[in-house]
Amino acid sequence: MENLVIIKDNKAVTDSLTVAEAFGKEHKRVLQDIRELGCSEKFRQHNFVPSSYLNSQNKEMPMYYMNRKGFTFLVMGYTGSKADEFKEAYIEQFELMEETILKNQPRVLSDREQLSAVMKLSFMQEEDIKGIKEEVKSLRHDFTQKLTLEFGQQRAIENAKKNRVYYLWETAVINTEVHDTKHKVFAAMGKDLKDAFAVNSYRDIRQKDFDEAIQYIKAWRPRIV
Repeated sequence: MENLVIIKDNKAVTDSLTVAEAFGKEHKRVLQDIRELGCSEKFRQHNFVPSSYLNSQNKEMPMYYMNRKGFTFLVMGYTGSKADEFKEAYIEQFELMEETILKNQPRVLSDREQLSAVMKLSFMQEEDIKGIKEEVKSLRHDFTQKLTLEFGQQRAIENAKKNRVYYLWETAVINTEVHDTKHKVFAAMGKDLKDAFAVNSYRDIRQKDFDEAIQYIKAWRPRIV
């Protein structure tokens, strides 16, 4: 009388094959009994679940799973001492399986415990979000610090350099013995600008230093050698 009841989908159930074997009936007769039960369709749907199995010829055949209510309704008409013996065994196993399921289910929290758990979860989420925001802020800051000049800023630097060189050349403040051509003045300014901002090219100047670079160019004068 073992294994009359199993756990399926976290519910204690038996099946029509096991019932047929336990009560010494043909399986097709048990199927017929289930289909001809005088219960409501709602009761049938809630307590009997159609399924199938493979017979010895590997052919798919119909069967039913049923819970305690479905089993009780089905076998209440089965009589005889042997039938009563199996009814008792079934009831005991249903109770045992249901107790096992109940023990394995998580304990239902009280309202106070639920509130405490929600508050704790909210706090943890808030801390996680705060940490993520700080990390994003740090990453954004690092990224911003490393951004080099945009195309428009590069053009502005080029125009500022040109305007400054032409201004110095036209106002005759250039030592023409050292810088005898505008090209040399441009080269001197370019070298000083790169040295001042520690870059290989003025295009590598960081965006955050753009305004400072413009002011540097506007105030630049060639060094006296």
